[in-house]
Amino acid sequence: MIMTNVDEPEEVVPGGQQRPASSESCMQLQTLASTTATLEENEELRNSGGQASDDEDHDSDLSDSQILEMLSTLPYHVFVLSSYGKPIFASTGHEDRMCPLFALIQAFVYKVESRKDNLCCIDAPNLHVRFSHRHPLILCIVSRTPFQLSDQLDVVYHQILSIISTTQLKKAYELMGENYDIRRLMRGSSDRSLYGCLRSWRADPAVSMSGVRILPMAHFDREFLASTIASTVNAANLTGSVIFSVILVRRQLVAYVRMKGYLLAPCDLHTLLNTVYANVSDRSEKMLAICLPRFNSQGFLHVHMSYLWDDSEAVLLFITTAKNQFSALSTIKQEIVRKLNSSRYYPSVRQAIQRPISFDLKQIDCPELWHFIYNNTASAQMCSSAFGKPFISETERAYLVKQYNGLHSYVKSSELHNHPVKTLFISKSNCVVYVVINHSYELYCTFSPLVQRSGAVSCAEKLIRALKKDENRLLYVATRTFVH
Repeated sequence: MIMTNVDEPEEVVPGGQQRPASSESCMQLQTLASTTATLEENEELRNSGGQASDDEDHDSDLSDSQILEMLSTLPYHVFVLSSYGKPIFASTGHEDRMCPLFALIQAFVYKVESRKDNLCCIDAPNLHVRFSHRHPLILCIVSRTPFQLSDQLDVVYHQILSIISTTQLKKAYELMGENYDIRRLMRGSSDRSLYGCLRSWRADPAVSMSGVRILPMAHFDREFLASTIASTVNAANLTGSVIFSVILVRRQLVAYVRMKGYLLAPCDLHTLLNTVYANVSDRSEKMLAICLPRFNSQGFLHVHMSYLWDDSEAVLLFITTAKNQFSALSTIKQEIVRKLNSSRYYPSVRQAIQRPISFDLKQIDCPELWHFIYNNTASAQMCSSAFGKPFISETERAYLVKQYNGLHSYVKSSELHNHPVKTLFISKSNCVVYVVINHSYELYCTFSPLVQRSGAVSCAEKLIRALKKDENRLLYVATRTFVH
């Protein structure tokens, strides 16, 4: 059963109602206690694909026809090729052995373009194909489900540009010719970052909802971290080159400081996350070159990456325009750590990083509510409850994430067709889904299958009020800026 236009709370908006200058400019969202596979697994990827190294001998025994037949057994595929037909990336690996398939994709695209049109999609029962020709690249996704396929291609495209900018792409083919293998310019961790962006789309609703997850933390602790970073960078007189500084823990934002006048879009932060966690196996301090496409797709920034403590997952990043500041930024990092270690906030900060406390559903006295995701679309923040019963196994949690991604895709599709959804109440055999959409936020709730409509509405209202009360801990309501 689906219904619309159910009254929902309009005035109480956790995270605020003020929309920033760009709807994707703020890099705030909330935490999702995801237990899906992390980006550290399968570190030793084969050059030809994303499988673990112990499968290499087995895969080399497969014939080309067996590899193509294997494609039909998988739920989705992503292919990237040059406009000239050269394979660049395949989500299943083995791109060098699928040249006929890449040639077919190229032929489809150019056949339609020869008629002065663009090929965007091919749809059939249980099969959906999307194309995106962004010279000199062609991207294609083939999926059994139709949810936000073009958006997934955008994520892959941005991840490629983080490795090799649009300027480099065009110059490479101009100087080296159409047959040049662009993979030679893609760094060793490029495969890991591309596979990481595909995994994050399916494991983390924040990616598909254009949000940023934030680690739950007491407001004073978070403010202390940000102010310590800002004051230390200011004292070192590097505010003219350091644009952003962030602390990350398990793909969640902890603290954020920026240069005045600049904002980091959520899509750029996700690109940065995929790059960082593709290099997570090496815990040494390092400088990484990265292009952030939404910020500037033509050139590179430089990221100083280090861990705050040897026994911690907290990653400190400085994003700067200067590539020769490793020593200076390393000194700043050491000074920040010294201030943190000697502060009275140190125990609570370490505790929050090691054992974050997500929103507890028990506090709103709605036992029928099993899980929720709150997405503040006005301020680009997102929060959720931790996984609990009945979502215990990896399969059950993956089902829930897939359900949210499908619902969000439906909501966005309805907006594109000028029939925006306001509320959904969907009764299933295993659960009830209640969705509230307004100009400020999206709320996705999963209930017991026995809940009635009135009960779902009442629980949603209680939840919004509780989130507003706890927003200083769950949502990043203010950011620090460097002083010029």
